[in-house]
Amino acid sequence: MSDDQGSFARLSADIAAFRDELRALHRLASGFGGAMAQALDEAIGKGRELDEVLKGLGLRLARLAIEAAMRPLGERLGAAIAGALGAAAPAAAPVRAASAAKIAPVHAPPVHAPAAMPATDRGPPSGSGTWAGDHGQDEPRAAAMLRPVAVTVNIATPDVEGFRSSRGQLAAEVVRAIERAMRHR
Repeated sequence: MSDDQGSFARLSADIAAFRDELRALHRLASGFGGAMAQALDEAIGKGRELDEVLKGLGLRLARLAIEAAMRPLGERLGAAIAGALGAAAPAAAPVRAASAAKIAPVHAPPVHAPAAMPATDRGPPSGSGTWAGDHGQDEPRAAAMLRPVAVTVNIATPDVEGFRSSRGQLAAEVVRAIERAMRHR
């Protein structure tokens, strides 16, 4: 394989991994939007106390974050088991340790943005310039831009009934805002 073909293969693998990450982020954003819609529904439709609703929302969001963090571990564990057992356990069906168990943390640790991972192990891809800072780091510029996203939603309305009828639209708008923020990182 020539050097150009190798670079193209690595770039294709990086793009495929990036697409997988975007799909995972979309699932997380949808889960976040669903949790927000359910919390708003409980607060408005069922008349629950705000502290109850916020506590439930916090637990649901923590559960989503933990499941997302555990999913790669479960997939790697499945791949390791499949490798150990040979053909007895197909690698296409990884163990879903995180999604199989119902996780309900009481005191969840803070969730931080993932650490930047190197795109390749041989330096910058050909034609792409240099790594971030070019100090021998193995982080591409795009990965170096990873940072937490803060979302603030302020709602003030004199029309409570109108707000109740549009809470699904509000949740969808929050999801779109998060997706937009993730695209423009």
